[in-house]
Amino acid sequence: TQSSKAVWDVPFANGTNQLLAKSNGLSDQLAIQFHLQPFQLNSPLFTAIAVNFGSQEYFIEEPTGLVWEPERSYTKGYWGYVKANDEPYKQPGRFDVKRTTSDPLYYAYLKNADRVQFDVADGNYEIEFLFVDQIGDNKFSVLVNDNSVYNYPSETLEKTAINVKTFVQTTSNKGITITFDKQKGNPILSGVKIRKLF
Repeated sequence: TQSSKAVWDVPFANGTNQLLAKSNGLSDQLAIQFHLQPFQLNSPLFTAIAVNFGSQEYFIEEPTGLVWEPERSYTKGYWGYVKANDEPYKQPGRFDVKRTTSDPLYYAYLKNADRVQFDVADGNYEIEFLFVDQIGDNKFSVLVNDNSVYNYPSETLEKTAINVKTFVQTTSNKGITITFDKQKGNPILSGVKIRKLF
């Protein structure tokens, strides 16, 4: 049999988008949850963001449909890493990541950044960090708004997904700043998910 591919742009709206494809009497359909990120993170419309650091690709997490955005440099009012990466982007290598079904989120990690900034409005937030050690012998602390929230490694688990949640209250329009106290090697932050609580 011969296969072919068709590509087209589909303007999604916030909420559930129903896609239906038909051809030669066959059809297939898919429901996609889409959440449009507001231009400014301090917008009342902001509820959550998920970032896949070290990657320049989007990732849709199953079964939730959560879209993880690729990393970017910081833009005031929005988010990103501060200090550009020194090396050109390379497609991360694939490997089996233990304790997760979302392996691609852990293939890459943040490189050579001084900090990560999210310019969210004042409020209460849940922050989830994603780590995996594919190199070994790294030691660092993660700080959120100058408060230490996690010391890596907390356990020795080579090529194993480590997810750490913490909570922060932001005040005085300072947003969320993530920094690293590097003790040995490099920080290996693969992802950050931030969810506004109230």
